[in-house]
Amino acid sequence: MLGRLLDIQEMDIQIGALEARAARIPKLIDALDSTVANEIRAVEECKAKRVSLEKQRDAVELDIDTKTELLHKWEVQLFAIKTNKEYQAMLVEIGSIKTDISLLEDRMLELMDQIEQANEELTLHKDALAAAHAKKESKEQELLRELDDLNAEIDAIKARRNPLVSEVDENIYNLYERIRRAKGGGRSVVPLDDTTCGGCHMQVPAQTINEIIANDKVHTCRTCSRILYYPDNYPSSKTADLCDKGAEEK
Repeated sequence: MLGRLLDIQEMDIQIGALEARAARIPKLIDALDSTVANEIRAVEECKAKRVSLEKQRDAVELDIDTKTELLHKWEVQLFAIKTNKEYQAMLVEIGSIKTDISLLEDRMLELMDQIEQANEELTLHKDALAAAHAKKESKEQELLRELDDLNAEIDAIKARRNPLVSEVDENIYNLYERIRRAKGGGRSVVPLDDTTCGGCHMQVPAQTINEIIANDKVHTCRTCSRILYYPDNYPSSKTADLCDKGAEEK
């Protein structure tokens, strides 16, 4: 009575495992896309940083040129000054502008170092972007081929499964599906494990055990609601891992 249902269950478990693997593939592709997007963003940020530094450098350079030109003008005027007071005042101004120029030159050197570092960072991120693109192109094709293979395998199993459904009593099949959904796709049909349920490992009443062995009607576990069967009645299913030992009841 339950032989075909066990066959269907084994196929459902195979389908579930294949679908789980297939569901991971879009996420892996998304991760590849995300890596590329992150590197593109890093490249753009490096470019923007370099542009900002270059603008600051140009502004400092212009400021140095302006102050240097003013310094030369004042140094020429220095020789034309008549009074000592004016001469001393001009020296103070010249000293001040020389200090300003020195500070600007120090800032120029800092900016040049920062621009060099920004160029190095940009090169690193461009290389990383090229590597991410290359990995995406090769890995994505590999993943898409794997997805096609998985879907083909799923379709093949479903093609073998569908005709078996008609061989199972409709009420029993509907019960099986309800239990399977309740268990999140886990096993709905489990063997007796001596005197306990092979799903939840709770004790099964002796009378129920005798009726399960007799195989005259379908019995479910009073604790977990799974359909129970006697393994010796279905020897071809003995080698299957029909329950998750120690699994928590869902």
